[in-house]
Amino acid sequence: MANSLSNLAVIYVKQDRHAEADPLFLQALAIDEKVLAPEHPDLAVILHNLAHSYMAQGKCTQAEPLFFRALAISEKNFGPDHPEVALKLYSLSFASFGQGKFAEAEASMSRALAIMEEVHGSEHPRIGFGLGNLAVFLFELERHQEAEEKSLRSLRIMEKTLGPEHEGMIKPLIVLGKIRRIQHREDEAIEYYQRALPIVEKTKGPEHPQTIKVREVLDKLILDVGRPKEE
Repeated sequence: MANSLSNLAVIYVKQDRHAEADPLFLQALAIDEKVLAPEHPDLAVILHNLAHSYMAQGKCTQAEPLFFRALAISEKNFGPDHPEVALKLYSLSFASFGQGKFAEAEASMSRALAIMEEVHGSEHPRIGFGLGNLAVFLFELERHQEAEEKSLRSLRIMEKTLGPEHEGMIKPLIVLGKIRRIQHREDEAIEYYQRALPIVEKTKGPEHPQTIKVREVLDKLILDVGRPKEE
C-alpha cells in the first residue's frame, strides 16, 4: 500500500501536481513508520521524495528537516561514504542555500562531491554540475578565489563531457562573470555573460527571469565600458 501511494505521488510530482502528491507521500510515510524500523532505508526514500516536492514549491524550511532525517538513515544503513549519502547531502545543500545558510550549503555540497569523486572519478559530468553549484555557494560566502577555481574546473568538465552549450555551463559562467565584475575586469565579465546568455535563452526561454537578468547585466556592462552593443 505504501509503495503504491509513494509511486503515485512521484508521478504527480513529475506533473507538478504537488498538492496531490504531498498528502500521498505523508500517507505512505505514516504507513511505513508503523510497520518498519525507524531507520529502515525505505523511509529515507519517501522522506527524500517528499522533501524534493517541498523544494519544488519553494518550501525550503519544510524540506530541510526531511533531508536531514533521510541523510541520517542513509548514513546508518550504508556508512558515511556511500553514494546514497552523497545524494542526500547534495539535496540538503539546496535546502540550506534556499534559507540563506550558505556555510551549511557549502559544507554539504563539498562532502557530497568528495564522495561522488570517489565513485565516478574527477571528470564525470555530475562532478561538473556539483562544482558549479559549489561555486555559487562559495561566491555567496565571498570566498571568490575558491569560487573562481571551482567554476573554471566545472567549465572544463562540462565542455569536455557535455559540450559548450549545455545548461550546466550557466552557473560557472555567471559566477565568473560576477567575480570579474567585482575585480573591475569588465571586458572579461562581458565575455562570460556573452557566453552564458545564448545558453540561458535556449534552455530557459527568452522571457525567463534568469534570461532577462543575464541580459540586463550584460547590457549594463557593455554600457559601462562604452562598447558597441552586439545585435
